[in-house]
Amino acid sequence: MSLNIEDKYAIKVVKQKINPLFERQKVAFWGIGNVLDILISKGNLKISDINFLIDTKYGDTLHPSYKIRIHQPEILRIYEPNIVIVLSQPEEKIAKRANNFGVRHVLRISELVEQVMI
Repeated sequence: MSLNIEDKYAIKVVKQKINPLFERQKVAFWGIGNVLDILISKGNLKISDINFLIDTKYGDTLHPSYKIRIHQPEILRIYEPNIVIVLSQPEEKIAKRANNFGVRHVLRISELVEQVMI
């Protein structure tokens, strides 16, 4: 599945799948591209709810639009989030990498979108 998310599904993914996670867990997002933009602009993901952003290419900088620090993946060993949500391709490779850093629960955005499309 492509990582393009239609607006109507972005709203459902944030409301039904992502927001409930924030209530009890530390959640990191891996990927700072279009999918993150769509979740924020169309899905109403609150910037203040984002615990942690990870991106290999742009780590150790501030996100230009949202002014949130972006970290390199290695920080996962220190931060120890409960969940990482993968927003970038290749999802499977990134998920395995997150697991290698000790993250037990990794969700792929494509899976979350598929769940709300039913």
